[in-house]
Amino acid sequence: MATIGEFESYVRRTSSTLFGTAARVIDATAAADETAHAAGLAYGISALVAAVGAHAARGRVYVPTDVLARHGAGPDDVLAGRSSSGVTAALNDLILGAQRQYETFFARAKNMPASVRAAFLPLATVPLILRRLRGRQDHEQQVVELSPLRRLQALTRAALFGFAKP
Repeated sequence: MATIGEFESYVRRTSSTLFGTAARVIDATAAADETAHAAGLAYGISALVAAVGAHAARGRVYVPTDVLARHGAGPDDVLAGRSSSGVTAALNDLILGAQRQYETFFARAKNMPASVRAAFLPLATVPLILRRLRGRQDHEQQVVELSPLRRLQALTRAALFGFAKP
């Protein structure tokens, strides 16, 4: 993807659409489009950054070229698995974007009907993934995953008590 705009458009067409559809299935009257937009960006961006290494191993780069270039890196650096400061800075930009989108989602989720919250439960894992990503320096070398138990704990907590603060 050449630009951050293309990257975000891809994430909206995939993740945001799924969250919006799930919310409408649960409650056709729910006005959740803006919430789904932010949710999809937070979830999709964090998932793509967490899997940069796995994608690169398959010859794919889901980091916008313009973001890489701004930090003196390129797609070849990602494909080669080089842990350069430019690649790390580019990924940190994406992580910050995902964090901002999660904050937007969190603010909107407060006003969503409790019944619709189930459509957004996968967002409960985003803060955990982002925390792990921020704690690493070599983002492109390993896939960041949560254990099944940790994922279940996050989902259960969100279902019972609401989403974690950003």
